[in-house]
Amino acid sequence: METRPQPESVEALEGMLGGDNAGQEPPRRAPDPGEAQMGTLPEAIQGAQPADQAGDGSLPQGQSQGQAQGQTQGQARPNNAGGDSAAAQAAAGGEGDQSMAASGGDNGAVEEVTETVTEDSVRRSDETFEEARERRRARRAERRAQEQAGSQGDGTAGQQVRDREDDDDGIPDFLTGAVVGAAGALIVGSLLDDNREVVSTSDDRVVVRDQYGDLQVLRDDDAILRQPGSEVTTRRYQDGSSETIVQQPDGSQVVTVRNPEGRVVKRVVIAADGRRTVLFDDTVSVAAVDVSTLPEPNRTAAPQVDPGNEDALRAALLSETRLDRNFSLNQVRQIDRVRYLAPAVQVENITFETGSSAITPSEARELLALGELMTGLIEDNPNEVFLIEGHTDAVGSDVSNLTLSDRRAESVARALTEYFGVSPANMVLQGYGESDLRIQTDSAERENRRVVVRRITPLLQSAQLQ
Repeated sequence: METRPQPESVEALEGMLGGDNAGQEPPRRAPDPGEAQMGTLPEAIQGAQPADQAGDGSLPQGQSQGQAQGQTQGQARPNNAGGDSAAAQAAAGGEGDQSMAASGGDNGAVEEVTETVTEDSVRRSDETFEEARERRRARRAERRAQEQAGSQGDGTAGQQVRDREDDDDGIPDFLTGAVVGAAGALIVGSLLDDNREVVSTSDDRVVVRDQYGDLQVLRDDDAILRQPGSEVTTRRYQDGSSETIVQQPDGSQVVTVRNPEGRVVKRVVIAADGRRTVLFDDTVSVAAVDVSTLPEPNRTAAPQVDPGNEDALRAALLSETRLDRNFSLNQVRQIDRVRYLAPAVQVENITFETGSSAITPSEARELLALGELMTGLIEDNPNEVFLIEGHTDAVGSDVSNLTLSDRRAESVARALTEYFGVSPANMVLQGYGESDLRIQTDSAERENRRVVVRRITPLLQSAQLQ
């Protein structure tokens, strides 16, 4: 077994975890002779102190903290968990996700904001996260300068600018409802409301580690819906959940309900003529999943087809496994044995630069056949839902790999919309980092660095036209 090197400070950790720097991660070190194969559970999870003040919390690769023999701290993984993360176990139960936003109405609503999305406010598929962030910062600085120049008369606008800056507490807007603690700040070492420890945070994503040592990435699932020209109204509730209505230029609306950690739990598309399509609804309970009854995923059987052959892509995505039940979106995303039931194709014609999440325009154009197929399938059946999933190899930090894979999945989804008009409402994202290796190796492996598109419509309980 190997252990991952641990940073000496929060600043060092944030430097290690910077997005799109996976290729610069420090190498994993082999354990010294006689060294224990399991570090102690970070004391922040025990409620004693933040992780950046705790001792060594390193984990052997492929082993979570709950799996170590003789471990005296932390929580052991249940025997019937099948190695699944806490998020997968929670999803397996099938309980409906309840929140104030899910209940509907204005009860509990604390804020409503309407904005028009501009080119400046969204990341393009050919940009890395850093490039988009710097472009947005430059634009904000320009606007502040303009506001301050216009405030010389009474100082009102300048004061408003300062007030907005003072309100910045370092918490991404999509995650405010999941943060606990008197400090009210989202920093490395803080805990979310179910004892998941924050191990990485940035403007667009937060990575947490559960009580078993497994990682989960949190993002704003509405991000790809924010297309230039759309009018977005967001209603936030006291529990941190939200409802977002995206008014699109063609007169249609996309209504999305998100739980307090930003995860989408319900999405409805309302066409210009009033037709309603419920794409998925995780607020409704479904049958629990017994993973022992599902086949083990065949990770070596790559869903590889000629990316330029639309007929081959169609055959792959329309192939279906006969099922006697449906699943929630969360079960599909979190439980690999469920996810692998869905027909899929691997995106073979996108080659990301090391550590980058950007797609060049020439590569994006290679998605022509896939983009046109997805657009046609959605036109024929507005209830189609596609999972865009990202994967990395095991080189570098598992935390930065998870963030990077999630951003790469977002880039592919954005390219499909930007170049071929694929409806972003019919796509959901999920990065899996190095947790789902096709080839079991710690070395650089091209087969493990991949983006997969799955047609999950046959699995979902609520993909239906109303």
